Amino acid sequence: MNKANTAKKYSPNGTTKNSGLGLVEMVIVVALIATAFTALLQLVVLERRTQSVAREELAAYTIAREALEAVRGVRDAADWDAFDDFALSTPFYPEVIGDQWQLSAENPGDIGIYTRWIAFNEVRRDGNDNVVESGGSVDTDSRRATSYVTWTTVGGNDRQIELETIVTNWQEFQ
Repeated sequence: MNKANTAKKYSPNGTTKNSGLGLVEMVIVVALIATAFTALLQLVVLERRTQSVAREELAAYTIAREALEAVRGVRDAADWDAFDDFALSTPFYPEVIGDQWQLSAENPGDIGIYTRWIAFNEVRRDGNDNVVESGGSVDTDSRRATSYVTWTTVGGNDRQIELETIVTNWQEFQ
């Protein structure tokens, strides 16, 4: 054996110098690695949950937009007087019957985790024919259609979105 390789190294103050890590240093390194790994894992879980919520919300907006298109389809296929049959602030459920959209007072069932419905309200206009929330006069050739979609998220939270449009009796003005 070579004596140069086995000799102890001394520092200038006379103590021996160890070339490896001590137990305290090892515990600190392991703790730092575990903390970093835990933080990274939590970040991945949060990112996946955020993606899931975003997918659910995008689907809900798509379903709500489809319901508003159903209202336009009903308006275009029927006489405007059919809208008089839709009581204000009452839920109506869009569904395809045959090859046309219909609005029913009975819920045809959920769409996966989503429930959707439409409610109609009157439209009021001021003297300049601008839509106003209050005052003015009721426009009998317009209805405010609001599409509601509710669902329970993967995390168990109840969510609701609503989209709104004004539907007009455009055929009256041709």
